[in-house]
Amino acid sequence: MNILIEKARSGVDNLVFIMDNKRHPVYSLYDPVRDGERFHRECFSRGSDFYIIIGIGLGYHIRPFMENTAVKKIVVLEPFEEICKKVTVLDSIKEIAVSNKVEFYYGKAAFQFIDHVAGRYDYLFYNRIQVLSYPPLKRLFGSKYKEMETAVKNGLDALVKDGMTIGKFARVWLRNFIDNLNNVKEIRLISSLYGFAKGAAVITGAGPSLDRTLPKIKNCRKSLFLIATDASVKPLIRNGIKPDLIVTMDPQAYVRYHFEGLDRSCFDEIPAVLSLLGFPSVVDMFRNKYFFFTKHPTTFLFDTVFLKRQNVIVNYQSVSSLAFKIAFEMGFREIYLSGFDFSYPGMRVYASRTFFYDFWMIRWMRTSTVQTIESKMIMRGSKKIESFGTGPLHSNLNLLSYLRELENVIDETRNHGNMIVRTWKTSGLPVRGADYIDDPVFDSTPENSGAGDVLVNAAFKLPVDGRAENFNDNITRKKIVEAVAVTLALRNRIYRGISQIDEAYEISRRYISKKLIKDENSTLTCK
Repeated sequence: MNILIEKARSGVDNLVFIMDNKRHPVYSLYDPVRDGERFHRECFSRGSDFYIIIGIGLGYHIRPFMENTAVKKIVVLEPFEEICKKVTVLDSIKEIAVSNKVEFYYGKAAFQFIDHVAGRYDYLFYNRIQVLSYPPLKRLFGSKYKEMETAVKNGLDALVKDGMTIGKFARVWLRNFIDNLNNVKEIRLISSLYGFAKGAAVITGAGPSLDRTLPKIKNCRKSLFLIATDASVKPLIRNGIKPDLIVTMDPQAYVRYHFEGLDRSCFDEIPAVLSLLGFPSVVDMFRNKYFFFTKHPTTFLFDTVFLKRQNVIVNYQSVSSLAFKIAFEMGFREIYLSGFDFSYPGMRVYASRTFFYDFWMIRWMRTSTVQTIESKMIMRGSKKIESFGTGPLHSNLNLLSYLRELENVIDETRNHGNMIVRTWKTSGLPVRGADYIDDPVFDSTPENSGAGDVLVNAAFKLPVDGRAENFNDNITRKKIVEAVAVTLALRNRIYRGISQIDEAYEISRRYISKKLIKDENSTLTCK
């Protein structure tokens, strides 16, 4: 492609591409400036104060947004580096580039921006974000611009979803994180488990079909590696089955009830996969801990390059996806899913002897049985779905979202050798990528050599004192404030209507200053 700068009849520059021996002017041959103004009139939306514009051109379509006082921020993305090299020397672009409102990203930097946009929580402090492509450029470079536009919108969707969740649970997660930092002196990453296992693994969920597989699990216990999600731990242990690994990820306090009433000594022996955002009493319960990280801002307190290299930053909605990911990374290529119904077969919600089942049993009355309570819950928040071979089933949006997520995780493993994934005796919804099996044969003893010794230190120092005015005394204090305060800032944005990020951050700093008071030599070592 040849790029030319020519004069329009009005005397200003115009951008022309020569492609397939044809001339393609980006703006009007008479008045390019008027073209840019028309684009602004057609695309400016009242209430939108942040615009991401794909396609730099000569900036005529960008300038009106820059001059609009209602617009607070503009990000310009240009996938073609050669275009930027040609036009950034021109006055029309230089005048825009000096504005504090405008950021330019081109070439590789544009795609890096897209990769990171889902973590730009400060963008949520704008009222509304619009993503635009300049039409003449989009017509010329359709596939590249369309791909970039879709990626930006997907990133923003993820940002809003994660931001709302982080804001909603901001104080819970922050309290958990701080308490766990006080109690956990070193961190063993889940990557310590990776690659050390062979044979068959069974992952248990807490769906009703778990009841049907417990006898076989008990009889074949020595022939399989058993990974239990938190809600399935009670029925397993109460049936005399001790899992090899427990996986839990929910930060809320109620998760502790999944372990309540069980002999605490057994948790000294069973290793657990946990998060620093997990409920502290649950994290403290286990002696043998393996930690994973998420995209939550607190992760940026650590060496994220190291954590990414170790493949321990995972962002799943459901513990089932996390458990499957861990089983795969451990080396298991034959994985059975038990108790993963993602629906309510037989109008039941949970397996017997789970915490929720026990909770309803306590409320049993002649006029309100467990079955009645379960049915009311199902009918209140579910919808009927056709299931292959089992007839109609009830499910809900959350369960369906968890199912799709697990299916995507299974799909990702298909490129890594021969995988056998099976749903075991489920009467719930089918899982794409997993075959149904009624009576599996476990004829080999799984090999698991436990944790590896590939542990690397990545220590950082926590703030020494909590006075807000001292938080910026050094890089570490600033880092912890910027990483953690954003969670509370989002909470203030959502629940208190604070639209200015500086004000929200200041409130966050004051809150953190009361919580993060450490000794001079306080450190946390990440291994």
